[in-house]
Amino acid sequence: FTAQGGMRDDSRKVMVLLTDGNQTGFDLVPDQTPLVDAIKPIKNLGVKVIAIGIGSVDRKQLGTLVSDADDILQARNFSE
Repeated sequence: FTAQGGMRDDSRKVMVLLTDGNQTGFDLVPDQTPLVDAIKPIKNLGVKVIAIGIGSVDRKQLGTLVSDADDILQARNFSE
């Protein structure tokens, strides 16, 4: 979300995130960034995040990514 990347200041900024809805466990990747910290730079830019969880998802984790619960969508599988 930069001018160099094609962002226009007068346009809405939207990110659509497709995810399995579960952050990899800290036991497998101990040096990962917590979701609440990872999403801050995006939210600070005023980007609206729409999270689409695929399969069995952790809605609490998805709630960390969005500003409004209505911005969480869910599909049963990748074919849906």
